[in-house]
Amino acid sequence: MNKFDALKQFQSWPREWQELCSEYWVEAGEPVTGIALPMPNEPFPFDQSKAAPKVAVKTRLSSKHSWSAAESEFLLKLIDEETDSLRIAERFVERYSNRSIDAVRRRAFGIKIGEIPREVKY
Repeated sequence: MNKFDALKQFQSWPREWQELCSEYWVEAGEPVTGIALPMPNEPFPFDQSKAAPKVAVKTRLSSKHSWSAAESEFLLKLIDEETDSLRIAERFVERYSNRSIDAVRRRAFGIKIGEIPREVKY
């Protein structure tokens, strides 16, 4: 099997398997070359008892520029009204042009998943 066939086969796996493999390779410091890939129909050959422990990642909740109460209120309003994060960010940047679309999308995502509290600090 050449590397392109192996890559196609790897990409046909469920996303969870791909993430688990990449996480294992990074944590184990192993090179990706020379690894035998199982067929997608076969059971996944990974022993959970040998898996590296998960490391808690410290999330960055603050940025260089703190969010004003008015910005926070408007963002929360948009999150409640819209489902599309790009649309939320575009509408936010229309009113507050000092923020980038990426920064707004990251903050909205953090709020949606509960990483950033929904409370407004006055």
